Amino acid sequence: MSLQLVDLGAIAGLLGLFAGFLRWVMATEMKAVHQRFENVDQRFDKQDNDLDQRFGGVDQDLDQRFGGVDQRFDKQDKDLDQRFGGVDQRFDKHDGRFDQRDKEMNRRFDRQDGDMAGLRSDVGELQTDMAVVKNDLSHVKNGLGHLRSRWDRMDTNIVQIMRDLGRLEGEQRSSSPKEKIPAAGG
Repeated sequence: MSLQLVDLGAIAGLLGLFAGFLRWVMATEMKAVHQRFENVDQRFDKQDNDLDQRFGGVDQDLDQRFGGVDQRFDKQDKDLDQRFGGVDQRFDKHDGRFDQRDKEMNRRFDRQDGDMAGLRSDVGELQTDMAVVKNDLSHVKNGLGHLRSRWDRMDTNIVQIMRDLGRLEGEQRSSSPKEKIPAAGG
């Protein structure tokens, strides 16, 4: 057991040495990186100073040359605002009118949509009523067909009865003696 503790102690000691070595390596690398960035910063500062020396006079020269142009642009901008400020107001006024008309048209369309929905409902009801009438008419037609067939049978029966009567009268005339039938009233 004591041997195991010695082994664990040795391992812990080695790990401590390794961690210390890693810290030293990291610190050395960080110093090197810091020195490199300091050199880069110094170079950028030097280049910035060089650019200021080269172009500083140009900036002042440009400001002197074009400073009056800014004033002229400002003056022209004010003149344009004065000239066309009324136009903007007129456009705003017309825009308001167009918005109002658009709202009115939307209200009309909404009302028309409601009316159209009502008409569609009415058309649906009419179609239903027409289907009922059509059904009733088909029943009437069927009834008329039955009446027609009964009429034709009655007509056929009447014709048959008339023929039978005619034949019976003919037979009766031929078989009965010819007597004079007294005249009525006499």
